[in-house]
Amino acid sequence: MTQQQADSTDWRGTDEGGKLNESGTLHWFTPNLGVTNSSGFTALPGGGRGADDGSFAFRGYYGLWWSIDEYSLMGAWYRSLEYNGSYTGRNCGDKGCRFSVRCIKKLRQVTVEATGYARDKKELKLRTPQFFEREHLF
Repeated sequence: MTQQQADSTDWRGTDEGGKLNESGTLHWFTPNLGVTNSSGFTALPGGGRGADDGSFAFRGYYGLWWSIDEYSLMGAWYRSLEYNGSYTGRNCGDKGCRFSVRCIKKLRQVTVEATGYARDKKELKLRTPQFFEREHLF
């Protein structure tokens, strides 16, 4: 899937969702089509909770995750996976809805150089790896 496709809305892709969903039907309703979980993400179908009345819905049918990206003051983008296909979804929703959140960190090594002095007044250069960078999941 290209970045342009990933940033488009509604359902898209071919097998990207299947690479993310947990295999089998322990948590996902049948048929849970095209699932391999080859990414190791093991997405679970937590469904969501409505902004209006707070009722839970879609557990077993859909996995819904908030994105870090806001759509407006009252809305944000979310990503979705479903039991009946192996594609992914992207839509905007009311921030009052309760969807899942999964924190992902992509580690990136950066070398930080510091200068100090040894007892014999020789200059020492210390190199230490630093890391952490945020990455969107899908």
